Amino acid sequence: MPYRLAAFFSCLFFLACAQANPVKRLENLDILGWTHRIILISVDAMQKPEILQRLEQEKADLDERHIAWFLLSDDDILSNLDAGLSPALDEVIKKEHFRNRENGVVLIGKDGGVKYRANALDFDEIYGRIDLMPMRRAEMAESNQGTRRRDSRARQL
Repeated sequence: MPYRLAAFFSCLFFLACAQANPVKRLENLDILGWTHRIILISVDAMQKPEILQRLEQEKADLDERHIAWFLLSDDDILSNLDAGLSPALDEVIKKEHFRNRENGVVLIGKDGGVKYRANALDFDEIYGRIDLMPMRRAEMAESNQGTRRRDSRARQL
């Protein structure tokens, strides 16, 4: 009898696992709208290590500006997002944003609109354009208010 009960609960457990939502994979960029700005970078495989190093060096500034980046090369696609990437995402991005050119950079705003295109990755130019966007200005103002509130509370203590 105890074996039957254990087998029964094991079956229930496996059924519950089978019914659970599978890990969702990012299949297009639409899901990132209004939460992330997006930088798409298409390079050949030889440039990939250098670009990855630059992206790592810029991590704090990228995070501050809510930037999700996607690095496309000949053999794969990489991102700073924790989400799994659909194998088809590479083709979707190339079809929508890199039709006539193989390499380049595209900045997409939180509203989903293309804000900037270039042949090379220039963080100063990208940050300058982002920091002029109304939504980014609101984020910076809100952040400054939070900093001022924390500073005034610290002085009161």
